[in-house]
Amino acid sequence: VCHSVDARELHPPAARAEIDPEGLGFDLIVWNHPHSGFPKVGEKRGPGFEQSEAVLERHRRLVADFFRSVLQGGLLRLGGEVHVTHKAGQPFSQWGIRELGREAGLEPLGVRPFPLASFPSYVCRRGGGRN
Repeated sequence: VCHSVDARELHPPAARAEIDPEGLGFDLIVWNHPHSGFPKVGEKRGPGFEQSEAVLERHRRLVADFFRSVLQGGLLRLGGEVHVTHKAGQPFSQWGIRELGREAGLEPLGVRPFPLASFPSYVCRRGGGRN
């Protein structure tokens, strides 16, 4: 498990050395609930902010850069998989994660429900740690 890593910049040699010091790559790379953060000054805030085109585009760019960096950095072994857990409803479905994966050169294998029972201590939180 790696923390405090810029998911958009996994490929530079210094980041790669920290993430994968033996240089063997990974069979599975998982990113649970990616999110690009809260609205910037001047962007819509409050209920519905996730639906603004600026915020949607920022989320899309984050995930696209992650996929690109995983592949560019050689972090994924041949036959390996990238799993992204994500909300399926609106506006999150507008991110187009499967399409972003295809554009990066990954082959989407499917969509499955989040296995909540496998994570008994999991609590869904809003940004900033609020429920």
